[in-house]
Amino acid sequence: MKVTFVFVGGQSKVDKLITGVSGGDKSHVAIKIFDGILESTGEREEIDPYPGVWLHHPDKYDNNPYAEFIEVEIPDIEGFKAEARKLLGSPYGYTDCLRAGIFDLLGIEMPDNDWVMDCSELGTRLARAGKLDILPDIKAGCIDPMRLRNAILDGGYGKIASSIAS
Repeated sequence: MKVTFVFVGGQSKVDKLITGVSGGDKSHVAIKIFDGILESTGEREEIDPYPGVWLHHPDKYDNNPYAEFIEVEIPDIEGFKAEARKLLGSPYGYTDCLRAGIFDLLGIEMPDNDWVMDCSELGTRLARAGKLDILPDIKAGCIDPMRLRNAILDGGYGKIASSIAS
């Protein structure tokens, strides 16, 4: 079964900081699953009880000029979905963004908090639970959105991933 990863950039100060450190143009990742958009955000949306991993409206990024949709064949969709259900409601990991930036800048893997999630850690953990061998030598909390995007497209997944029009 295929799942769509959504990689998004933007012009906010936070977007520019993340893309400046990661060397790309994407600062956020979300996943189309369960008839919605599963994502971990640091700002609470109206329906969210607190910042974290929540399911949002399925067309949230459809007309976003900074969004790129990448469809990926997931070998173990049940494992992918089980991990998504398990992580739903996890609080947002503000320090996870810092952790990924430190890894990008210095190559140092800081200890990870498995009970909080930033967006790219969520995407990485779901991909790994779905049996995609995404950057296995890097802790999920040290992976930024661009590194995840590039691993999906360029890291041996070219045959099962394709960028689709937004």
